[in-house]
Amino acid sequence: KQFARSIFPDATFVDSYGTTECGAISSNGKPIWSKNVQVRLASRPEFGLFGHGKGEIQVKSPHTHVGYFKNPDKTKEAWLEGGWYATGDLGRVDEFGKLHILERISAVRGLKDGTIVFPYKLMTILERADWATQVVIDVRKDRDFLVGIVVVDPQRLYDFCRRRNVSVAKALEDDALQKLVLQELRGIPEAKPLHVCKLKYLLLTASPWTIQNKLLTGSHKKRVNVILRKYSSELEKVYGA
Repeated sequence: KQFARSIFPDATFVDSYGTTECGAISSNGKPIWSKNVQVRLASRPEFGLFGHGKGEIQVKSPHTHVGYFKNPDKTKEAWLEGGWYATGDLGRVDEFGKLHILERISAVRGLKDGTIVFPYKLMTILERADWATQVVIDVRKDRDFLVGIVVVDPQRLYDFCRRRNVSVAKALEDDALQKLVLQELRGIPEAKPLHVCKLKYLLLTASPWTIQNKLLTGSHKKRVNVILRKYSSELEKVYGA
């Protein structure tokens, strides 16, 4: 969205949510009732979501197709009794009736202590920080903390280097910069319910992830697994510390 807004600054943007299987589901968080779309949230206790406005998003719509071609097992898993379709997305409804997407079920991760982490949702929120332009979160089931990889905002990094009279390379290794960035990320209110308190260490970089260096897709989505592999040696040093 930020990329699109930079190209079309005067345009009006609408957040829409839907799937290939059943078409449009919501617009700006509101189910498209005019299209006879019904939405419910089914309890998924294994992810700490017990209904009451939180759970798996399930949809009943006249636009839903009949199943997956030559894949009866997947069809049976997704198409439920009564004509409901299980999207595989976790969500919540706020006090205004607006639907928020939390995470794909396939993307949910757990820490050693049982903490459930929604890494993509957390990354999206952390990228609102002044110090961070891009963020990836590493979640490991044999650890009870999170490690973040952060592309530092270039202007703030430049100002930090000027104040300290140090090079960019030195600044990125400076404990003071690590503390500044980590403090801001952990202080974002929307990130607190997503266990940002578990974020313990950061790897800081000045090199943005782009389509050209193959760390973003053509639609500007992060290639998270590729990024984690790129920084694998640095991550192992952090975990080994």
